[in-house]
Amino acid sequence: MIRLLVCVFVSFSVAGNEISPEQMEKFKKELWSLQQPLKIDVEQEGWCKTPIDGFILKKLKEQSLSPSGQASKRTLIRRAYYNLIGLPPTAAEIQRFENDHSERAYEKLIDDLLTKKEYGEKWARHWMDVARFADTQGFLPANRDQSYPFSYTYRDYLIRAFNTDKSYKDFIIEQLAADQVELKDKRDLAALGFQTAADRFLNKRHEIINDRIDVTTQGFLGLTVACSRCHDHKFDPIPTADYYSLYGIFASTEEPKVTDLPIINLPENKQAYQKYQRAYEKLQKEKESIYAEYRENIFKDWQEVAADYFIYISKSIAGFKGLKKIDSKGREMRPRLIIDIRYMLTRDRKNDPFFGLLNRSLRINNSKIPGLIKGTLKRGDNAEFLKEALSGKTVKTKDELFSLYSELIKKVISEKDKYPVVYDSFAGKAFKELLAKNDVKRYVSNAEDDKITKIDNRIKKHLASEGAPARAMVVKDKAKPTEPYIFERGKPDSRGPKVPRRFLQALSYEKYQEKFTEGSGRLELAKSIADDKNPLTARVLVNRVWQWHFGQGIVNTPSNFGVLGSKPSHPELLDYLAVWFMENGWSIKKLNKLIMTSAVYQQKSDLREDMAEIDEANVYLWKMNRRRLGWEELRDSVVQATGKLKRFPGGKSVTMLQAEYQPYRTVYGYLFRDKIPGVYKAFDFPAAEITCEFRTKTIVPQQGLFLMNSNFMVRSSRMTAANLSGQKEEKVRKLFTRIYGRQPVLEEVDFANEFLEQATESFKERVFPEWLYGFANLNDEDKLEEFTEFTFFNKSRWQISKSFPDKRKGYAFLSEKGGHPGNGDIAVVRRCKMHRTGNLSIKGLLQHKNDKGDGVRVLVLHNGSKLGEWDCKKSSIPTELENVKVMAGDIVDLVVDSKKTPTSDSFIWPVSMSMTMPTSNEEITIDEDFKKVQKLQSFSAWHGLAQVLMMSNEFLYVD
Repeated sequence: MIRLLVCVFVSFSVAGNEISPEQMEKFKKELWSLQQPLKIDVEQEGWCKTPIDGFILKKLKEQSLSPSGQASKRTLIRRAYYNLIGLPPTAAEIQRFENDHSERAYEKLIDDLLTKKEYGEKWARHWMDVARFADTQGFLPANRDQSYPFSYTYRDYLIRAFNTDKSYKDFIIEQLAADQVELKDKRDLAALGFQTAADRFLNKRHEIINDRIDVTTQGFLGLTVACSRCHDHKFDPIPTADYYSLYGIFASTEEPKVTDLPIINLPENKQAYQKYQRAYEKLQKEKESIYAEYRENIFKDWQEVAADYFIYISKSIAGFKGLKKIDSKGREMRPRLIIDIRYMLTRDRKNDPFFGLLNRSLRINNSKIPGLIKGTLKRGDNAEFLKEALSGKTVKTKDELFSLYSELIKKVISEKDKYPVVYDSFAGKAFKELLAKNDVKRYVSNAEDDKITKIDNRIKKHLASEGAPARAMVVKDKAKPTEPYIFERGKPDSRGPKVPRRFLQALSYEKYQEKFTEGSGRLELAKSIADDKNPLTARVLVNRVWQWHFGQGIVNTPSNFGVLGSKPSHPELLDYLAVWFMENGWSIKKLNKLIMTSAVYQQKSDLREDMAEIDEANVYLWKMNRRRLGWEELRDSVVQATGKLKRFPGGKSVTMLQAEYQPYRTVYGYLFRDKIPGVYKAFDFPAAEITCEFRTKTIVPQQGLFLMNSNFMVRSSRMTAANLSGQKEEKVRKLFTRIYGRQPVLEEVDFANEFLEQATESFKERVFPEWLYGFANLNDEDKLEEFTEFTFFNKSRWQISKSFPDKRKGYAFLSEKGGHPGNGDIAVVRRCKMHRTGNLSIKGLLQHKNDKGDGVRVLVLHNGSKLGEWDCKKSSIPTELENVKVMAGDIVDLVVDSKKTPTSDSFIWPVSMSMTMPTSNEEITIDEDFKKVQKLQSFSAWHGLAQVLMMSNEFLYVD
């Protein structure tokens, strides 16, 4: 069949890149995806819950297969939660669903999940794979800032779009042409991030356009149009002309500077916004000052070494090779300035009163110069002072003439009032206008560019700072659209015939057969993709949704519906869903509900060997596919188990798995396009360079190593097992409930007890308690709130993040002997968890050496209650407590805060602690092994049990 289709398409090339109606009809008969989808009714029997099941059952019977039974309610709620919101249900939610015996219990569950904000977070991540989203541009040379300050606005747009169930038609149109339609919410301009929040390919324009063609056609149409960049598509009816028709559309757009991007939302904190504005204006003035300085320098160069540029241009016109771009002062000539001066001198300058002579001299040899000058003196249309300069002088070579012109330019500029006409020409005013018109960066040297890069980086960084307004990463149409040519063999300098900006010929119908005339054509392109008569768009989307639910698509190549793509396993079902989707307002939420209420979705995932012998790959869905959690689901589930998961308000992305433990969902993590973390890759997170049609499924050692050894899992396990109260068995039950959402069975309780006994042996020799280093808020009653561990160890001290001081919390850190509190009421805390029962004594010497500020205050707290308090300013104070009765598991906090102001609050406070045992006179000295704690944080048997439970298949798999 493929060979036949290739033969059909080869004939297309004969017609000059046009596909005749006859040829297209012939191809449509052979390629299923180009035929209009038909909604066919199918018989539904007892097992069926929706029309979907009728199609599935029909295929099962044809293959001598039978469906599996319905999964348990516990399995169904877990499956629904992960598929719709990407998080596991809590024990209370599971119990409530299991106790609801109404007929609509499951349907109500789906309806409820579709209304949650977490739904948009989960489904936005699906589309971010397709849209090859990341927060940076990809590799850039030198010290250029890769970041996209406003990439997050596209992510937030996606979350809103899925949560509001935006019509998929509008979803397409806004991502391609949001700037050309009326929007109810101006934040939807951020939809254009589909095009702009992508790899910059070192700012190579042809590659950027190719990327936009590729993501648009694969993402929405399931066609590999980019394969036609250099030649007609080898298999599909996509001639090279079609590629360059789309090329013309995207080449007719441009991106505003980052500082000119439209503001779509102002921050709620008005004071922060005003502070941002003042700092922004200061940075802009600094940049304008640098630009003005460089423009003046270039203008001076024009006067001083203009002759050098004339010589170089003349030699390059004559065809000299290996010319050195060095001026007479030994400096590198400005390459872009060479191009612009050449253009200005050669463009219609032949009859210019002043530059005409220079124009005519560029292309002749030295022997003709005297005659050219003699003829010039006879002409009546030359500038008088040019004649004066030439009169009485013997100019024999071009170099001498160019030097003369250089002197004349200097004279004109210095005496511009005397020679206003010549000054207004390119000699002076027009040259300045050229510099003002263009970004000065195109003319600067490497050293000058470094200075501009630094200020640009500072401005970009400031655009993402607190108080900055949100902006949309938009494109806009050029004033004059590009009239595209075919680049023969993909080479821009080898132009073939012109082609119109229009839609793909294989999908053109009625009004889309003609060329696009509305600006760039982006809106016309978007409408043609989103049209009901397009046979691909709805099919491609419903297939993606099916894949996101079942782990495999009806078409197993979701971004390739061409000849080399997979054929649909259930073609009639795919067509039914496509038509149903269009009839139901292109609603993805409705499509989700239709699929999830089907019997095929609600099947068990248990292996049945008799069925597997016939259909091992489960192509015909005789059971539900068992699916492992993806990276985002895994991390989010772990954070939820700790009880620390917080709702993200939207906005700038945050770093994950680095310094500070982030309690937010992974979808909000900052993504470096060319530096995706290794752990992300280990769990099959896709590369962000190209559109991703599906994630690979691997089981590799790195996954297990991360679960066993990573700081994230260790810390999460500790937090999950924290604050367990009650007897041993009760604590085990609470831990199982936190992690699995259920009570353990008897065998699991026995396993947990055995594990705890064995694991505890490794801690018996420890004579010092568990030390934690962190920070917390100290309220008006001197109670600690939200204690958070430091997560970054910098050679000799714990601090909040790699950045110091931290942007939000200031100079907070702890070293082995001292430290510094943070901003406001941020206190630093050394927390000691006791492992023995006894009488505790504490001895220390608090020192504050600076006479600025108001000093520091230290507190010793026992299980939150104050044992002692001392103030210190530019002095030394002993801090001693005797015979404090403590129990194993008690918490003792050594706290330091800034009092009213955080100025000059560095302190020294070495502390020693000892304990007397109640059953003997033995005294134990409790030491802080600061560096050892940094290398291996304390880890109890309960922490280990929590980690083991989170490494189990029950936790790591959906079913």
